[in-house]
Amino acid sequence: MIKPQSKPVEYYNEFQERMFNEDSLSELEYKRALKLLNNNKSIEAICAVGLAHALMGRKADAVNWFESLAPFTDLFILKSYGSVLRFFGENKKLIKLSLGYADSFKDAWFSWKNMDYYYTIGDISNSARKAREFLSMLLNDENKKRAEYSIAQQLEVLSLIYSSGHCTPEQFTVFSDLVFDILDKHEIPIRYVEMFYWGEDGTSYEIGVPIKKGDFTTLRKLNDELIKRIVKIEELDGCEVMPCFTHGGMSNWRYTHGA
Repeated sequence: MIKPQSKPVEYYNEFQERMFNEDSLSELEYKRALKLLNNNKSIEAICAVGLAHALMGRKADAVNWFESLAPFTDLFILKSYGSVLRFFGENKKLIKLSLGYADSFKDAWFSWKNMDYYYTIGDISNSARKAREFLSMLLNDENKKRAEYSIAQQLEVLSLIYSSGHCTPEQFTVFSDLVFDILDKHEIPIRYVEMFYWGEDGTSYEIGVPIKKGDFTTLRKLNDELIKRIVKIEELDGCEVMPCFTHGGMSNWRYTHGA
């Protein structure tokens, strides 16, 4: 017989789904949830309180709730906090948080996610290090082959960017910071980053964002702001990596690891 979920677990799962769907809570739902959750000391209840604050649009309360739990010794809490930061489009804070704990937990998903974050900011050595760690945890041969191919492709492009002189690591940091600064300003969470090396034609740095289908106005505004700000940054003179925002999907060879 399947054991029914406890109420805090039900709330936690429901709130995660609502955040994924960019939903919210009514005042009544919020108060009912807190009344039950505040009297429960389970990890699901503790995290669900923070999610409830987020779904009510109480960003400061949600962030302060999770910050009060730091330093994080439980990956469940850290991932829940990450969900809240993503919900509010706090990309810089999310990446800083995750990479700050990158070596604190031995977990396949977490290693994969940090490998991808290091790739996103152009840190090839740490991305490769986390890739090796992640691959050592994969048991499924088919998934491992797909992951190995995807990671090899990603790291090869990063290597070509630097070896060709298209961009220096310092320049990469400047333009990736700019990308996240723009997304954070508009409270838009990043979906993925993908790079394409085109030889003499430079390199494209594509940033996938969750724009509604057909909403080209928002996409155009993001890219217009990006171009206007890039041309004003002297450190990027000579950089042949061109970032751009897109609503498309990743290449079909890219591997993603489920939580």
